[in-house]
Amino acid sequence: MTKGSRFSSNVPSDLRSWLERGPFTLALSSSYFGFYAHAGLMQAFEEAGLRPAKLSGSSAGALVGAAWASGMDAREVRELLFSVKRADFWDPGLGAGLLRGGKFRRLIAKHFVSRFEDTRIPFEVAVFDILRARTEYVGRGDLPSAVVASCAVPGLFHPVRREGRWLWDGGVFDKPGVNRAGAGDERILSVMLESGSKVASWYERGVARTTHARDENWRELRIEGLPQLNFTRLQLGPSAHEACLRKTHAALGVLI
Repeated sequence: MTKGSRFSSNVPSDLRSWLERGPFTLALSSSYFGFYAHAGLMQAFEEAGLRPAKLSGSSAGALVGAAWASGMDAREVRELLFSVKRADFWDPGLGAGLLRGGKFRRLIAKHFVSRFEDTRIPFEVAVFDILRARTEYVGRGDLPSAVVASCAVPGLFHPVRREGRWLWDGGVFDKPGVNRAGAGDERILSVMLESGSKVASWYERGVARTTHARDENWRELRIEGLPQLNFTRLQLGPSAHEACLRKTHAALGVLI
C-alpha cells in the first residue's frame, strides 16, 4: 500500500474482494475543497469496474456524489472540476457567511439532475439543521439546494434555506456523510479524506464529529497526505485528483 492510504482495523487487506462480494453503499466524506480528490477516487473505482449500489456524501463528498448519481462519468466530472474558476462561484454578500451561494447553485443545476428522484444511483446527502442543532439526511426533492446546503461551510457560505429549514454544511456533525440509523444490513464503505490544511484540520477535528458505531458491515478507507486546497489554491486541484487516484488504485490493488 502506498504511503498516505490506510484502512481502519476492521478492513480486510483485500478491499476489492470485499466490495465485489455484494452491493455496497459508498459514503464520501466532507473535506475542505476535497471534491477534486473524491473525483480521483471515482475514477479509480470506475477503472476497477466497481459501481456502488448507493451513494451518500457530506460537503465535498455530496458534490461528487451528486455528479456520480446524476450519471456523469469520471472523465466528465474531472473536466468539469478542472474548468471551474473562483469567479464561477464567487458571489460575496452581506449575511452569515462570505458567499451567498447563488452562483454555486446555478453551477450545480446546470450539470446535475434537478431532483433526487431522477438520479441513476440512489443518493442522499448530510446537512446540518441549524435550529434543531442536528444532522439530517436528504434524499428527496430538489437536489441542487440540498447539495449547496451540504457544502455550505460556516463562515464561507450563507446558510441555505430549504423547505423551511436553515441548513449548513453536513460535515459540521457528520464527516462521513452517511445515515447509519436506517442502514440495516447495508454494507458501507466510508471514504475519509484527510488533508494537511491547518484550517481544514481545525474544522474537521475540532468541529466535525464522527458519531457512527462500527460493525461488520462498515469499512473505512482513509486517504491521507493530499495537497492543501482552499478557494485561493484551486490550481492544486489536478494534483489532489491525481494523488487520490493513485492512492485509491493502491488500496484496491490495481496495477497501473
